[in-house]
Amino acid sequence: DTQDKIINSSTGHSQSNRLILHDIPYNKSYEVLIDKIYHVLFISQIYHVEIPYDKVFIGLLIQILGALPQLISLKLHSLSINKPRKLSSKEIDILSSIKNTSQIKYVYLQKMIKIEDIDFLMKLCPSMVYLKINYANKINVEIFVRNILKKIDCELNKHLRLLCFHIPTVDDEMVKQLENMINSKNLLVNYTIQRAYEHIYLQWK
Repeated sequence: DTQDKIINSSTGHSQSNRLILHDIPYNKSYEVLIDKIYHVLFISQIYHVEIPYDKVFIGLLIQILGALPQLISLKLHSLSINKPRKLSSKEIDILSSIKNTSQIKYVYLQKMIKIEDIDFLMKLCPSMVYLKINYANKINVEIFVRNILKKIDCELNKHLRLLCFHIPTVDDEMVKQLENMINSKNLLVNYTIQRAYEHIYLQWK
């Protein structure tokens, strides 16, 4: 059955507590997917969700997370903020509730299309401690980091402590410039910044 293939788990729900959503339905089938998730919850609690789907609509993501209040980690390929439509009133209500109850601490975004993707994830996951971005499209590193740290300063996400992002062109000079920017803007006091191959790790207390 095609609908039964919507939901897949890597090694079995009861063993891994990890849910992988391989096929995302069209808008009219959202309720079918959510019903399938509730069915899975009768078998086992889910703590980790992976959606390896290109440009998943945030309205559907909100509904998925609303059905999984015990989530600890979230792994996404990429997001679609405005397409195919704006958020419904139901999704806005769920988002408001999620912001007060979310337990998600670890977020991994495979591909950032716009910086607004991160703004949304910080609102969606206010308890997030670790954020990893594997590919940031044409990113200005300084603007990107400054944007995130200012939101933490405004207590939009006061729990975030570790940021990892992939920059193919990163070098020691770029890391030094980033460090100088953080110091000159007084964005962080007690922090470390390191480069590991093509990744930058920024951690603070």
